[in-house]
Amino acid sequence: MLLNWKADVVCLQETKIEGNISNIVKEVWGSRWADFVQLEASGTKGGVVIIWDKRFWEGELSSVGAHSVSCSLSRKDQDFKWHLIGVYAPNDRVRGRRPGGS
Repeated sequence: MLLNWKADVVCLQETKIEGNISNIVKEVWGSRWADFVQLEASGTKGGVVIIWDKRFWEGELSSVGAHSVSCSLSRKDQDFKWHLIGVYAPNDRVRGRRPGGS
């Protein structure tokens, strides 16, 4: 699908993958031009990976939190910079309620 879409940047959530994923990213991306940042999964839960084509984008890890990963991306052929944040957090209905709400 990525090859058909011709995507330059993607964010995949709930990867459920820990450790070094370099080979997996190259296989998923379909070329050697992939670079990435990741939030590792915790066992079989969560995980986020942001992948970009390094022919077009320069990427830099901004931060990794308990449930998020942030990346700064700059387009190589334009004066365009942006940030992508991938968030994957547990769904906790009790903690999601507003104070005084039901």
